[in-house]
Amino acid sequence: MCNRRDAGIAIGIYLLAFSVYFLTYAGYPISDDERMMLASALRFQKILTFAIHSFYHPDASPEDEPSQMITFAPTFWLTPGFWLRERPGQTVAITPWLWLSDWLGTGRFQTAMLLNPTVIAGSAALLYLIVRSLPFPPGVAVLTALFYAFGTAMWPYSQRLFREPLTGAWLLLAFGAPLLFRAHLDMGFFLMGLALIGAVITKQAALVALPGLLWFSLSLLRGRPISERTRRYLIALLGFGLVAIPAYFI
Repeated sequence: MCNRRDAGIAIGIYLLAFSVYFLTYAGYPISDDERMMLASALRFQKILTFAIHSFYHPDASPEDEPSQMITFAPTFWLTPGFWLRERPGQTVAITPWLWLSDWLGTGRFQTAMLLNPTVIAGSAALLYLIVRSLPFPPGVAVLTALFYAFGTAMWPYSQRLFREPLTGAWLLLAFGAPLLFRAHLDMGFFLMGLALIGAVITKQAALVALPGLLWFSLSLLRGRPISERTRRYLIALLGFGLVAIPAYFI
């Protein structure tokens, strides 16, 4: 069971991982993928909807004529709705960084690229708490978390504005929540369902984790009455649907 000391160590791991990330921080785009994701997030920030069309340019106002939008829209923004359909979770996650950029007056892309180091550092801290809850000694948990943090920071995708680090963080929470909340399994299973849908709306391929998650959850509930198992899975389904249903209609 994690205690206050473990929480302090997790915060230290977060700060260390976040600071070390800047050794690899670039702050500029190298692919059209990143530009399209930023364009989608800028559009979402402006109109707060996932509706998008090839007419839309992130710097154009809704009142602009379509012809003007097309004239000034670079080619990498002319894929109607692709990024919003494929990765709405990443779009929403980028948006707070754009608000921060507007408030500080900093470069939007450079500020948005702080998303992944924040996610990586948070994932490392979360991994430490999960390993401690298994339970393993603090030394093992620290080494595991730091290996994950520095190894992930060296991964090229983590240095860009891609969605894999955020998807990995959601999946880590999905598997770790029931372990972190063993004394309150209802909360653990609710977070498990919530984290799974978070991973799916960030990257649809995260659905491949569902069989493993079912096997893992069944092992946690082994020997418990069927009524209790059913209740826990319904709670997990509630967490899943809490985001899935509104996201579907949006």
